[in-house]
Amino acid sequence: MRSRQLVLTAVPAALAILAAACEPDAPDIPASPVQLESRGSTVAAEDGFDLWFDAWGEGPAIIFLARHPDENRTLADALSDGYRVVIHEPRVITLGQKGLLAEAADDAERAPWEAHLAGRQTDWDPSEYDDYPVELAISDLHRVADAAGVDEFVLGGYSGTARLAAFMAPYSERAVGLLVGGYHIIGNKDYWLGYVAAGYAAQMNDPNLSEFTRLASLLSRQQALIEQQRDDRAAYGEMPGPRIVWVGGEDGSPKDSLMAEVFPGARIAERVRNARSDYELLGFDFFQLDGLGHVAAYEAVDQAAPLVREALIRAGWR
Repeated sequence: MRSRQLVLTAVPAALAILAAACEPDAPDIPASPVQLESRGSTVAAEDGFDLWFDAWGEGPAIIFLARHPDENRTLADALSDGYRVVIHEPRVITLGQKGLLAEAADDAERAPWEAHLAGRQTDWDPSEYDDYPVELAISDLHRVADAAGVDEFVLGGYSGTARLAAFMAPYSERAVGLLVGGYHIIGNKDYWLGYVAAGYAAQMNDPNLSEFTRLASLLSRQQALIEQQRDDRAAYGEMPGPRIVWVGGEDGSPKDSLMAEVFPGARIAERVRNARSDYELLGFDFFQLDGLGHVAAYEAVDQAAPLVREALIRAGWR
């Protein structure tokens, strides 16, 4: 089942989940909620869609995008002493979750998603859009921010959620900063566009996938095409708030077995390091966790959180 978590957004972020199926003892970003009880809150979007979020802490705000309630939660919790932290699942994520529920092989796979989606109005047909519904995504983001008592915020994520945060931030005047972990957001996007296109083609021909999954994959492909055509460096450089990019020092290298198995040539840490001067010219603070691969860096919150906090303070976000 873990390999099918790719459908949540059909983006390279899911590499940890897919690779862990090939290497069972490897560390893994949680593929589904680990608790069955209901957590967080919902707020109705303009069209009545129930948007899930969770919020706690007091201070300047950081909104983490997530693919399930536990993703990015440990880092958010570590920062909640002094910051208002919010976890938000965009509706495209909910679409993928409905796909996982529809495709669940047994009750054990089904139960977490049933509990998480229970009682929510999640009817939405993205096929009515000719392109990625950016305005809707930003409207949803602002609706969640309002419900969480947040005005301006730093938008953040790790891996695929970092990709989504970097994609959304330039469209939101309230996203004044960016916190990007485990992903390279500037420069050529050919590698990931090729991956997303290949994944989309494979999923469209898989008779075992639900329509929810197909639509989520289509949206990811539409997002990738926009990313390929867009250069957001100027927008990032004009952000008045913190900009932080961080990676595990071996993310995507041959030593990172999770990445090497599934995404040979990804070289995320190398790509970010090679562009470090470009990031710094745009106002980004950079750090890496030496010796750690993609998933190990995600899990190393005890190392990452103090460095993130220091970077936020240096940028005046306190």
